[in-house]
Amino acid sequence: MTCAAALVEFVLLSQIYQYIQSRFYRSPEVLLGMPYDLAIDMWSLGCILVEMHTGEPLFSGSNEVDQMNKIVEVVGIPPSHMLEQAPKARKYFEKLSDGLWAVKKVKDVKKEYKAAASRKLHNIIGVETGGPNGRRAGEPGHTPAEYLKFKDLILRMLDYDPKTRITPFYALQHNFFKKTLDEGTNTSNSISTSPSVEHSQSASTASSLSSSGTGHQLPPPYLGVHIPSSSSSTSRLPPSPIYSPLFMVILKLVIRST
Repeated sequence: MTCAAALVEFVLLSQIYQYIQSRFYRSPEVLLGMPYDLAIDMWSLGCILVEMHTGEPLFSGSNEVDQMNKIVEVVGIPPSHMLEQAPKARKYFEKLSDGLWAVKKVKDVKKEYKAAASRKLHNIIGVETGGPNGRRAGEPGHTPAEYLKFKDLILRMLDYDPKTRITPFYALQHNFFKKTLDEGTNTSNSISTSPSVEHSQSASTASSLSSSGTGHQLPPPYLGVHIPSSSSSTSRLPPSPIYSPLFMVILKLVIRST
């Protein structure tokens, strides 16, 4: 599947029944069999943006177990509070005697995975090298400072917890979209309060963005696709995404890359 085809599928998703999201872009809550909402779209978008940048899927699992293991290589073990509530947690993980969770070793599978969170997004997107294999080194807009902004945005999109995962409304406020005199990431001043995934394992007790006390009245964060009920016999296209915050994130990224 090409990046363009993946993006079209992501935006349209005209029919969703038992099969939720293409595997490469499937969110953790779906893999874990947990209740989900339109925050799954932001996870998918994060995966797609990295793929558009590198030319390769970020998580290219051959099945759901392989998919989760590849996510863990980059993002680490999901937070305990999610795994405790996840119906399918023990499909991928096992709870140790000390109460911590670890990746479940699958018998008769020779494939070996890297340690949790050892495959760094920093290296995948090429923060210090000017992109993957240095192919954009020296080009305008491809400084380490700009890549750090991109990295931070992606990490917020790939937050395990859908309650703290960045919303389109806050993504649009991210410094990646701001042209400032400060070439640093300055992400501490970003309106978004979603935790950076690489540092969220020990501090994922933050409440939902809507209750963060910032004083902002959040609009409905997603204009989602129409999800027909299993009894529906008529497929319908989703509502037009033109005015949705999520569509604006995509549009800004396209404009920024030109």
